[in-house]
Amino acid sequence: MSGEGKGCCMNLVIGIIGSYVGTFISHLLNIELLGKGYLTNLVFCVIGAVTVLWLWKKLF
Repeated sequence: MSGEGKGCCMNLVIGIIGSYVGTFISHLLNIELLGKGYLTNLVFCVIGAVTVLWLWKKLF
């Protein structure tokens, strides 16, 4: 995410939380990309992390 943030450590923590959110949503909706496992988790971790970081930036 470009622009001013809360710093490297805070962005890292929020990104990790977002990755858990993304993985939780993929499991909740039972979404599979090329089978269960690593690829699905990776894609949804990235989507969740970017989304949570974007929301954090917009809200605070």
